[in-house]
Parts: sequence; structure tokens; C-alpha cells
Amino acid sequence: MRGHIARKGNRYYAVVYEGTDPSTGKERHRWYPGGATRRDAEKVLGELVKRMHDGDYRSPERITVADYLTERWLPLRRRQVRHSTYRSYVANTRLHVVPYIGNIPLQRLTPDDLDELYDLLLTSGRRNGDGGALSPKTVRNIHNMLRKALADACRKGTLRRNVATLADPPKPGRDTTMRVWTPEQLVQFLDEIAEHRLPPPSWSPPTPGCVVERCSASPGATSTSTPTGSPCARP
Repeated sequence: MRGHIARKGNRYYAVVYEGTDPSTGKERHRWYPGGATRRDAEKVLGELVKRMHDGDYRSPERITVADYLTERWLPLRRRQVRHSTYRSYVANTRLHVVPYIGNIPLQRLTPDDLDELYDLLLTSGRRNGDGGALSPKTVRNIHNMLRKALADACRKGTLRRNVATLADPPKPGRDTTMRVWTPEQLVQFLDEIAEHRLPPPSWSPPTPGCVVERCSASPGATSTSTPTGSPCARP
């Protein structure tokens, strides 16, 4: 692979030789944005040369969304994020991105493609067989992952713009999940109030699953309550 560094204005580029155009007989060169310094461009060129030597170099227009995420971006992120975050990236890519937009060439991906993906996931995005919808929060997380991935592609010259910044992801909805005590948390609560100088202002025998509420009777005091009819409710 042949390549060199070129400068246009205040920007540097890694220029890669891609052979001869069979229709014109002229040499073909592809310019990759390298950054504001020559050193930045040299890093981009070095990575391109390495990919060529490893047999992994492809012209950007031939790289699909699936190729980029699974072969380039995810392997790098594995060393840069927590294991739980990486597992989430892998699962979201495999289940919710690749099946729908994986075959689209990366350079042809549009904001509309992402908006359509988000709408689909919000209506029938689950892959567990029931065809249910994903929550707005989950879809938003997928959008954030794609935005990071495409930003890295722009930084390395694979893309010229990050279309995820132009898409319209859903706003995360309010979490209405009822939070209740586990048996262990209940035991800890009873142990801590057993010898407190201020007893709770009201009392009913609590059971696991009681909802914790802030009591206004005294600063820092808590009480247990649940909706009427539950095992925790007072008669």
C-alpha cells in the first residue's frame, strides 16, 4: 500500500493510492481527513497501512454498518469501557441494529434510516419472540451507542459527518416502576430502627415488598406503606 500526507489549507490528510482506474488509466487516490496536525494525519495513515497489511483494508464505500460495528468499533471499545457496558453494546448491535440496518453501506447511512430504526424498535423491537416494543430509554441508549460509533468513524476519516447527530431519538420516559424492599433490606431497616431514640410515628408490620416513603412527621424518618389491599397495608 502506498500513501502520503498532504495538506489543504489548515487541514492534513492521509492520501492512499488505490490502483489505476481501468476506464481512464489514471491513478486513483483516496483522501482521508487526518486532523489539524501532521502527526494526526500520520496516525490515520499508519492505521490504514496496518489494515492493508492485515488484509482488512476496504474502500469506505464498501464498508457496511455491520462491518464497521462488529469488525472495527466493538473490538476497540472492548478495551476502553467497562465489561457491562461492552456487553450492552454487543447485545444492542446484534439484536437491534444489525438485523435492520446492518446491510446499509456506512457512507450511505442517513438520519432518516436511524429515525425509521428507532420507530421500529419502539413498536416491535423485542427479539424474544413476543414482538413487543422496546422502552424509549433503551432506544435512546442504542442511539447514544450509534452516535459514539459514528463519531469515531468521523474522527478516523471513514465518515465525513455523523448522521446520528441529525436523527431524532425518543426522549426517555418517566420510570414508573414501583421500587420495593427485598427481605434483606427489610431486615436491615428493622435492625436500624430497633434502638432509635425516635420511634416511627406510625407503624404496621412490614413485609418484603413494602414501598418506602419519606415521612414528613420528623426529619429523616421513614415509614412503610403500599396501596390499599396489599399485604403491607394497614387495616
